[in-house]
Amino acid sequence: MSTNPNYEIKKQIDDEVMLKFETSSILKYFPSQKIGDGKQIWQRKFAEPPRSPVAQIEIERLMPQALKTSDGKYRLPRLNLSVFLTEDEYAERAAAGELPGHFASIANKMEIAVKRVCFQGKAFASGEVQCKAMGDGAGTSNDDPIVCANGTKKGLWSTTGFAIGDFGILIGNLDTHKEFDGPRLLLVPAVAMTEFNTLVPGLTTGETIKQKAQQMFTAIETVEKDDPPAPGGTATCLLTGAVETAADFELFSVNPLCWTWVYDVPPFTNLIHDQINKRWIYEMEVHGALIPTVLAEEAGVIYKALVKIDDCNNT
Repeated sequence: MSTNPNYEIKKQIDDEVMLKFETSSILKYFPSQKIGDGKQIWQRKFAEPPRSPVAQIEIERLMPQALKTSDGKYRLPRLNLSVFLTEDEYAERAAAGELPGHFASIANKMEIAVKRVCFQGKAFASGEVQCKAMGDGAGTSNDDPIVCANGTKKGLWSTTGFAIGDFGILIGNLDTHKEFDGPRLLLVPAVAMTEFNTLVPGLTTGETIKQKAQQMFTAIETVEKDDPPAPGGTATCLLTGAVETAADFELFSVNPLCWTWVYDVPPFTNLIHDQINKRWIYEMEVHGALIPTVLAEEAGVIYKALVKIDDCNNT
């Protein structure tokens, strides 16, 4: 196999693929930090204060490299996806100017793969990696922080005040930690949007639940389902890794400035001519993980800026 010598063709494809990935990716909400050139293992060692001063947190918001991970050792996930065309298909689409549009599909696939790592983390060998992302932690170390709260849902959103009450729990448990006060990103399984678009019960103003959420949160991100399951399987949510329904779903609230996308190399692509199999391959790689900036509080509990409520809109 030989690398494609036609730089202009690859540049045209990259322009569309990278723009689509950057504008649709969940990463647009979070600061990022480059930690090396192709060094997949990242290790930081420094002391953690009993409680992070507000001034220090403000500095970290401006300078994400001030991550507090003590002696954490991370192996950053590496995601690789590819799309291919036969030589005849490639020539036909190139003549019609359709190559960028065809290969741009890889941006959507990569967006899903990156979300899965951000929300659900990635497992590696024990003792080697702590990339739990938004999963639950024990709160006993800087590398395994606990969520601010697993809130208790109010109940059916058809009851006056229950939906807004759930939002209050998601916000209030972040604000309880002064250092986590700030922008609020609400992560919503797509299946729940049917409920978000219903009218707020008990109000005569005609506002929807989604409109009330937009007043309370800085941004709302709808999270789609994972890749289609095997025949006979049930699709799960990228956010939770579980089956979500309009009558039983989980909501996440995070302060995105208290998380950092850590990567060793920026997203990159290759256009390769496979002369043996007579085809062209366009591949994309993204390396990185979403790492929380942790907060040590009372009784030595280590928190991350995340609040969750499961079982929403259920009895």
